[in-house]
Amino acid sequence: MRYKQQIAEILVKHDIEGFIRMGAPIDEYDSEAEILSNRLVFGACTDNNPSVIATMLAFIFAASFGYDTPLSTTVYMGAASDIHKAIYG
Repeated sequence: MRYKQQIAEILVKHDIEGFIRMGAPIDEYDSEAEILSNRLVFGACTDNNPSVIATMLAFIFAASFGYDTPLSTTVYMGAASDIHKAIYG
């Protein structure tokens, strides 16, 4: 998948859930990275700025990890900014 590896590396670096620090395998966030990559490449949104990416991450993580409601997008802004920079320059 296009961008999946870059996104996965950024998600591991930020380790928002703390799973990597707890000893989870390095591929812990691969499925979330693939979902986000697909949305960025094939999604209808053309304004994928860091705030939009942070919102996408909030909903992806909520679905993946079983949250009733997504965490605040501010939790994801660091990763979202890095993802935006990696993909869009």
